[in-house]
Amino acid sequence: MTAVSRKLQFAIDTDGDWPPISSEAVWCDQIGNAFRLRNAPFFIKGLAVNDVFEAQPDSVNEHIFEFVVTEPSAHSLIWMLNNTEAEIDPILSKFREVGCSTEALERFALYAIDVPPYVTDSILNDLIDTAEKVGLDLAFPVWRRA
Repeated sequence: MTAVSRKLQFAIDTDGDWPPISSEAVWCDQIGNAFRLRNAPFFIKGLAVNDVFEAQPDSVNEHIFEFVVTEPSAHSLIWMLNNTEAEIDPILSKFREVGCSTEALERFALYAIDVPPYVTDSILNDLIDTAEKVGLDLAFPVWRRA
């Protein structure tokens, strides 16, 4: 079966003024009745790159309110927030050098990092330590490390 790529819009629960958006669009491949996530999300908890999930877009606005991961990938997801004056580009470059992909939502100083399974724990721990030492806030909404 051939996959068809399209953007899916996810409804995002907010708590006060965070996150600063009410929905997020991400690229997915549609595979029959399921979808495979293609890029790292900023606000969708529980989904990482290459996860296969089932969801039914809302009949009114096409937003996804609920989903079920049916085939989790081995990818992990890191969210990084730059609440400081730290220079972020060198850190993001180091993540990309080891095979991670990064997404930027610069107006909110927010970054999503896809961590493929082949990135070793020692390299990943060094990168996380470097980010934390310069004052970056990190969250790990999907952590699938052995």
